[in-house]
Amino acid sequence: CINSYPESHGTIISTVLAIFGLNNVGEDIDKGSTDGMTGMMSVVADDDELFKQIKEDIRTALVKRNEEALGAMIDFASQGEVDEVKKMLAQGLDVNSGDYDSRT
Repeated sequence: CINSYPESHGTIISTVLAIFGLNNVGEDIDKGSTDGMTGMMSVVADDDELFKQIKEDIRTALVKRNEEALGAMIDFASQGEVDEVKKMLAQGLDVNSGDYDSRT
């Protein structure tokens, strides 16, 4: 379980996303990329239906997580909680990702 290794959380997430060819907001990464396993693993597994389903499940979870985080950040900002907004940005929240209506 990923929660058993909190010090490796970022590395584990990055590796899983690279294997499925996704960035941290659920967008496809260029398959010609040579960073790590991205190009190799996603091209090899693209024809596998199970791989595609898992990739879409990961994408859906990322989009939901990012929408929820963006909503929380908007709430913090509207309440003047600058430190909380800074903390969320430091954790990697992409303020340009937009919500379910693509609003930023």
